[in-house]
Amino acid sequence: MFNEPHSARADLQQLLDEDDVVADQGRAAAALRNSGVKDAEQLVLVCNSWALAMHRVGPGESGPLAGTRFYNEWVAMMQNNVGTRLEIHGAVMEGRPMIIWP
Repeated sequence: MFNEPHSARADLQQLLDEDDVVADQGRAAAALRNSGVKDAEQLVLVCNSWALAMHRVGPGESGPLAGTRFYNEWVAMMQNNVGTRLEIHGAVMEGRPMIIWP
């Protein structure tokens, strides 16, 4: 969670490029790098055994509350969008990282 989206996206890319967090032969780093996402207020990077999420914390909002809000929005989106859910499921079952942002 972050206050400024321009630094969060770059920080996530650096974290993935270092390959200390996700041992997937650089697929997650490449997926984010090639996604075209520059500044996102919300982003989920998901694969078959892990998920990373990036979400903006609003003014006056705590980290745990922002995380809960993000999770609830994510669950609702997945429940209401069968096409996206099937696309994500197919990709993650093949070990391909998926990036989702609004």
